[in-house]
Amino acid sequence: MKKKNISYYSQEIRKVLDELNQDDILRTELTSWEINLLELAAHGFDNKRISQITYISPHTVKSHLATIYKKLQADNRAHAVYIAMKFNIIK
Repeated sequence: MKKKNISYYSQEIRKVLDELNQDDILRTELTSWEINLLELAAHGFDNKRISQITYISPHTVKSHLATIYKKLQADNRAHAVYIAMKFNIIK
């Protein structure tokens, strides 16, 4: 019979550990390019303006943002920015 490795933590410590683990996961999942695009979105630029700044098409911006939303499990741009700021991915 295999023994289970059981650790007992208070609810507060478990919450902090979960957030630290989530922070590490988010940092490794987003590429530096995605972080840059998310920072531009956080500054209020729309897809057209982001495309002008980054020299890619608006469609490509939209595609990259969709990937970011998926990685962050965000519902939309504002939610993605909120998550990224909460976990110090962007400032």
